[in-house]
Amino acid sequence: MMNEQTVVNAARKMFGGRAGGRVRVGIGDDAAVVRIGRTDVVLTIDSVVEGVDFDFRYFTWTDVGFKAVSAAVSDLYACGARPCAILVSVGLPAGTRASDTRALMSGLRDAARVYGAKIVGGDTSASPRLFVDVCAVGEIAGSFKSRSGAKLGDWIFLSGPVGASRAALGLFQKKLRVSPALRGAHCRPIAAASDGIRLAREPRVTAMMDVSDGLLIDLARMCAASRVSAGIFPSRVPVLQATRDAFRRLRRDPVQEAMVGGEDYVLLFCVRPPVPDGLAGRYSCIGQILPRRRGVQTPLYNMERRSGIRHPAGIMVKGFLHRF
Repeated sequence: MMNEQTVVNAARKMFGGRAGGRVRVGIGDDAAVVRIGRTDVVLTIDSVVEGVDFDFRYFTWTDVGFKAVSAAVSDLYACGARPCAILVSVGLPAGTRASDTRALMSGLRDAARVYGAKIVGGDTSASPRLFVDVCAVGEIAGSFKSRSGAKLGDWIFLSGPVGASRAALGLFQKKLRVSPALRGAHCRPIAAASDGIRLAREPRVTAMMDVSDGLLIDLARMCAASRVSAGIFPSRVPVLQATRDAFRRLRRDPVQEAMVGGEDYVLLFCVRPPVPDGLAGRYSCIGQILPRRRGVQTPLYNMERRSGIRHPAGIMVKGFLHRF
């Protein structure tokens, strides 16, 4: 069975993932960078598919449009870029009503306005299930932040709390009451726009990406790209009280669930010490970059638990991964 990482690796091998010529950043990061004239243009694309990324038992058509844009622009902010223009492709199933398409477009429009971008075109097609592809085009707001820049000794931060979307989904699936805040986190997520711009201008930020598939799996990807390991302090991972309460209603461990939940769209980033006061006071420090250990299955370690005398206990990497 293949998964999305298998496909990405094959694409990198076939198309070439290295920068060169006009390509400043190629396959493998949250976004690509292409030089056009004298300008570096940042490009990314994201898809939401009915039955995979959303469920009409919980979503409205407006929600779907809003989420599709947020998911795409989050990748731009994760690289220190701001969105300028958006292209949208939509596959509509048979029986779609005109009112449904208007609701979908209103969600797309509302999200684009939130992020200061303009929808400039796209395409439509027939499809067995609704899907929305959003290509976001942006410009670098400070310096481009790659996921591959983490260095030994860097401190690891999160720009905001995690787990709310996963908690909402669990409540929806159990047909339990979902608060407006948790519903919003799952159905109408907001990308970390101001944080992305701020961190793009911070020279001590060495690596950055967004948390879209889960904190653990995304941190493992950052470690792989940077050829390092990471130690985490689970008790420091920011989880809102409403999220904790929801996981307890579901009889699940709040912190463990929050670390594997996806679609948080907060920023995961590393800072070279000493950490500026403006970052230390604003964001949550959850761990530190460690040396890469060869011959082990996980690059992540629990700094609050020990395996034997010398080494912290390994953490099993979990998160959302498309399988085909």
